[in-house]
Amino acid sequence: MIRRLSRLVAVVVVVTLVAAACGDDDSADTSASTTTTTTTTTNPAPDEGGETPAEEPAEESVEEPPVELTASWRGVTEDTIRVGISMLDFKFLVDNNLSPSGWGDQQLVWQTFIDDLNARGGILGRSVEPVYTFYNPIGTAEAEAACLTMTEDNETFAVLAGFVGPAEPANTCITGAHETVLVGGRANSERRAQSVAPWIETETTRERRLEVLVSLLEQTGRLEGRKIAVVGTQAAQVEYDKAEDVLAGRGAEVVLTAFNDATVGDIPAEDAVWGPLTQRIDASGADVVFALGGINSAIRNLRNAGIDVEIWSLDNDSLRNLGDTVSPEQADGVISAAGLSDQEAWEHETVRHCRDTFAATHPEIEVTDPQDTPREGERWFTPIMAYCRYLQTFEMIATAAGPDLTPDTFLAAAEAAGEFELPGQPFNSLGPGKYDANDTARLVVFDSTLGERGDLAPLTDIIDATP
Repeated sequence: MIRRLSRLVAVVVVVTLVAAACGDDDSADTSASTTTTTTTTTNPAPDEGGETPAEEPAEESVEEPPVELTASWRGVTEDTIRVGISMLDFKFLVDNNLSPSGWGDQQLVWQTFIDDLNARGGILGRSVEPVYTFYNPIGTAEAEAACLTMTEDNETFAVLAGFVGPAEPANTCITGAHETVLVGGRANSERRAQSVAPWIETETTRERRLEVLVSLLEQTGRLEGRKIAVVGTQAAQVEYDKAEDVLAGRGAEVVLTAFNDATVGDIPAEDAVWGPLTQRIDASGADVVFALGGINSAIRNLRNAGIDVEIWSLDNDSLRNLGDTVSPEQADGVISAAGLSDQEAWEHETVRHCRDTFAATHPEIEVTDPQDTPREGERWFTPIMAYCRYLQTFEMIATAAGPDLTPDTFLAAAEAAGEFELPGQPFNSLGPGKYDANDTARLVVFDSTLGERGDLAPLTDIIDATP
């Protein structure tokens, strides 16, 4: 069910959960047990002059036995929870013109928020212990090595952030082969079918984003009369397989489906496939190309070939971070679905705690607003919002799972979460069968005049796309 932003939603606030679990900061008990005391009252004294009833023995306070924290699962001890942290290798990305800049000191950002959580009592008295890894997202080799480091070598209970881009298939190394909880990554139905452990995605899955994007395109009259060519990639195989049916279900005309099997990010291989593909698109009479994955190569090749078509994409993250192989002017007019812009999210009240915590801990670091960050400038704001979001999601669910923390109790807590807020995402929900949180959506279009490298501008109002 789609609702307007102005409608009030039921919000589960993470701070409330933490307060309920840990109490005030000054009196938080970080020991490995929790004691609950129940008190009762005796009967009141009789009125003056009345008959004195026989005295009954007063009931004493009954102290319930403490709930002992135990080593409930791999990576969980009486006083710690070990988690893996995966981070993109931005040196590789910048050196290979796949990103214009980095995200500052990512490990420092993570450690800042983990230290803050532990200072507040951790998760029901257990401190979070991180195991840090970096990976190159072109292909899965480094991601799989990072998976082994976190899950096998260090026996973590959960992994936060996971793997993105062409490395996404390696997420099942975490949730499948090594049966480890994952908060992050990019899931789809095929990858979930290979998973054993709970997998919670803080974003919207591409499959659901496909439904949301096509629905918004239909609502705004952008499907009617269009001739659409659907182009898929290895990174979006599942979405490609569903796209034609989703579009046809909304009455859209698909005139061509084609698949680019080159590895996303391998520019010569991508361009070799796109050469004859642009000719097929031109001959099909398509006036729209729906690019599923590999948006940089789609834009570059369609524009260089002079093919005059509108481009739709599910990859809003890639549009916000165009590589040097695409000019902002070439990307003008590309339509996608996204939530709040970076600037809107940075200013949103849900991000205040994240911003304040980092600023108070590292006053020596100047973090510029998204709109004021130059092209080659470090995008500190991105990990501050994203890593705070991952950790708050894990904290919320692990706290609700109770002292007996296992994958089963973690899954049960996630399925009972309902609707809640996350940093930069006002609308979120989890429940049975719905394990991607973000329900904040609207149509956006790439505008090359925004900032130094362009940005996404809103085409519609924000909606609550909670199913």
